[in-house]
Amino acid sequence: MSEKTQPLGLPKYFDKCPVCGSTRRFTKEAMSDIEPSVKDKIPPGLIQGEMIYLTAEGAPWRILAFIDICIDCGMAYCVELTKEEGIVEAATKMDPTFGLGKLVLPHPGLQL
Repeated sequence: MSEKTQPLGLPKYFDKCPVCGSTRRFTKEAMSDIEPSVKDKIPPGLIQGEMIYLTAEGAPWRILAFIDICIDCGMAYCVELTKEEGIVEAATKMDPTFGLGKLVLPHPGLQL
């Protein structure tokens, strides 16, 4: 008997550290004094990982995971999981003024 896959229910947000329960995050606290108009352009985590893939129908999707660091215990954990439909290009170009890390993993079968 095959088990059906349950939908992920994205986006998902994680507001506390899974180890110590703290809600204090490095990116959030380190950038607390940044001008609000700039803050909206900054990703929600220190590290962003993404993968682009094609559905069975051939529609492109991009899945994203944002990772940040707990201020209290140092644990790296996911703060947001999301996906975007219709994205055909990897977001490899990032504003150099932010200096944030990015990991891009295009699906091996995707032709960009």
